[in-house]
Amino acid sequence: MKRLILLILTILPSIAMAYDDGFTDLVDRYSSEKGFTTIRLSKDMLQSMGVSNGINQMEVIALEDAKHIERFQADVKSITNGLKVVMSVNSGDEIVKIFSKSGDSGAIYEMVIFTSDGNEAVLIRLLGDNIQLKEATQMINF
Repeated sequence: MKRLILLILTILPSIAMAYDDGFTDLVDRYSSEKGFTTIRLSKDMLQSMGVSNGINQMEVIALEDAKHIERFQADVKSITNGLKVVMSVNSGDEIVKIFSKSGDSGAIYEMVIFTSDGNEAVLIRLLGDNIQLKEATQMINF
């Protein structure tokens, strides 16, 4: 859990804008399930934390119970279908993947970060007008 909180706090400066799709439904579903922690941060909350670069929303789902890992990974796969993989690291059971979606201007408006060690997993969705991949990856110390 400390790792999750640290990851969230280090990512805050590079977060994002909302648009509607199945991700929010996934957060809603997992918010009531034992073994999962969900976090939603609005634009107002992010701004109160000193994040003021056009960010509208951040959503996080953290899995803390290994018995749900296969189902969660299948849900992650369906949510990230159609997103471009911009970074992928596989080392044994440890997985880190960063996905993005760009608008017509080429600016990234959605970034999804997934990490898993086979027992725990974290899915972070960042939404905004122009997310900088370099800034986001530096914030999580890759």
